Amino acid sequence: MLARLAAIGAIASLAATHHATAAHLPGCRATLTDTAGHRALCRRTGRAWALAHRPRFRMTPFEVCVANHESGAPEDAYNPAHINWRYDRDYEGAFNWTNETWLAEGGGRYAAHAYEASPEQQTLIFRAHANAQDWPNTVPACGGVP
Repeated sequence: MLARLAAIGAIASLAATHHATAAHLPGCRATLTDTAGHRALCRRTGRAWALAHRPRFRMTPFEVCVANHESGAPEDAYNPAHINWRYDRDYEGAFNWTNETWLAEGGGRYAAHAYEASPEQQTLIFRAHANAQDWPNTVPACGGVP
């Protein structure tokens, strides 16, 4: 019983020390400066460091504009909330890919069709491929080079 109480006291002491020197982050308690230490700590505690500390994905205003126009949002809608990521007609996804172009540009590593891919995945493929020839009206209208 005494050994168990001593062990609980040691754990509480260690936790108090840790809390005093580290900021709480979702999924793992660690400071923002020691990446290798974070990962090791999270592995030891069974938490997923990479998911909890992954930078938040952000679209540029140009990407939001093109996706809004291509996915059928109202002309004055420049809000990511209006983007139809599951657009599935003659073209697919928010950026209106042909399935052949989606696959040729590497989209197949994410999904067989653009509308099945996440917004981040669709945007990453758009970033790698964006050119005015494939979006002749929208890209120039959104400030892209014709």
